[in-house]
Amino acid sequence: MRPHLPEHDVVLLGIGHTNAHVLRMWRMEPIHRARLTCVSNLPVATYSGMLPGVLAGQYEPDAMEIDLVRLCAAAGARLILGHIVGLNRDRRELLFDGQPPLPFDVLSIGIGSVPSRHGLEAADDTLLAIKPMQTFLPRLEERLKSVAGFQPASRASKKLSIVIVGGGVGGIEIAFCLPRRLEAVLGHDSVHWKITVVDAAPQLGTGLNR
Repeated sequence: MRPHLPEHDVVLLGIGHTNAHVLRMWRMEPIHRARLTCVSNLPVATYSGMLPGVLAGQYEPDAMEIDLVRLCAAAGARLILGHIVGLNRDRRELLFDGQPPLPFDVLSIGIGSVPSRHGLEAADDTLLAIKPMQTFLPRLEERLKSVAGFQPASRASKKLSIVIVGGGVGGIEIAFCLPRRLEAVLGHDSVHWKITVVDAAPQLGTGLNR
């Protein structure tokens, strides 16, 4: 007896908090005659809430990573890795860079927030965006070593100024936890650093209890 072919295509673009929950619920109760497809530009997803703890050395980096290949296989969903460049709403298709379009009947977009692109294109290499978070730690380590320099003669007098843009909960947590990562990468005494948090609001953590 042949299995029924899917009549509907449900597509999850990005496996963030919401879409990961949809994937979990699908595993428990899949929709009859529907196919679930997950689309991501990387084979792992990162739980952003654990990044400060990883910076502080409380968790190993792989503790905040979700293996999307295994997760999708366990849920009976297919995973497509690729870079999305557009959406054709009339034809109900996701448009890839260098891959055929992906049709859908239902589309859930969960790619998370991204910084405004205004001014970022003109920024020099001192800017280090946290996203994509999956690659942030190796990019951070590479940048720190590059800026601090690892020549013995220069390490003793090297000073590092770090500015964190955004004084919300995430920015505050990173400011508190980053020193442990700096110590792990650069050593305790070799480089001196100063961390500054910049925010448009008159005080940090706007909306939080005093």
